[in-house]
Amino acid sequence: MERVSLYSIMSDSIKNIYSIISESDNISRLEISRKTSLSLMTVGKVVDSLLELGVIRQIKEKRTTAGRKAGLVSANNEYYSVVLDISTKEFVMTVVDVSLCLVDTLTYTYNRNYYYDENFYLFLKNVASYLSRQNDTDKLIGIGITVPGTYVASEDRVVGAKIPELSSIPILETAKRILKRDVNLVIRNVEAAAIAGIKKMPELMNSIVIYMFVGDTVDGALLWHGKIQSGAHGFACDFGNMSFHFGDILENRVSGCTSFDDLIQILACAIYNIIIVIDPKAIMLECEIPYDPGVVIASVKNTMQHHYKLPEMRIPEFIFSPSAFRRSNTGVTFLMRNAWLDSLIK
Repeated sequence: MERVSLYSIMSDSIKNIYSIISESDNISRLEISRKTSLSLMTVGKVVDSLLELGVIRQIKEKRTTAGRKAGLVSANNEYYSVVLDISTKEFVMTVVDVSLCLVDTLTYTYNRNYYYDENFYLFLKNVASYLSRQNDTDKLIGIGITVPGTYVASEDRVVGAKIPELSSIPILETAKRILKRDVNLVIRNVEAAAIAGIKKMPELMNSIVIYMFVGDTVDGALLWHGKIQSGAHGFACDFGNMSFHFGDILENRVSGCTSFDDLIQILACAIYNIIIVIDPKAIMLECEIPYDPGVVIASVKNTMQHHYKLPEMRIPEFIFSPSAFRRSNTGVTFLMRNAWLDSLIK
């Protein structure tokens, strides 16, 4: 695909315009201009260039009144990314289009008769086989991998993961060799999920925001001014290892819960401490637990107010938005989509 020249327009403006288009079924240049606060001339130049590249499409606007009919544009959702989630021992490949919608999934069932690296190899072989059967890999914008720890690019390994075997595997080299394709991104799963969440809430972009995942593991990430704050060694917000009663850790307490009330008491205690130490503006909560997340949030807030005597003004906004797949997949696709757009523009 040839590149186009938009040297006079800021990269962030181009990405913002494309993001608005990808989130709309069909949208006019005028509406894009309104939503982005960019001039109609700037929007027109970017839209025309993206049309030339074939990454967006245009249809004629249907109007009953007289006058020139403007074109409505939408993303070309033939373009897609592939995300490999190895943050647990149930490996999952997710195909996500450029509008951040689920296209397909492939799940690998971990075989305990094999070593971890053998299971990883077999999963990658399955992914390679899947890709070889596709006739549209020219529309593949990137392959990303989410991991359950900090990825050290200079050493090509994951450190501090809750799956110790990962630390001895050169993730990028192994994936490239077996897939016989470039791998564009390796990122800690909760950081990718946090990026996906903040993208939907521009009003919180200048605030301190916490992302927290509660499911088969417990983990989190910290955002400030829309950027991940990883800490001195890359382990900021490793909530699962938060020290709890009698030397136990939060993740063990959550996994050992036998009732709803027990879970609420544990989460309320943990989130109370997070609020006291960090004082976030909002907490984005992603749950994979057998309870309604809205009820969980309401119960946690009630417990913090009445048991821990936390003033209502200190309680941050809690945000939960259901998704067909993990937010980390959306975050990876969003990051690779931005890199892909950069590669198309001179």
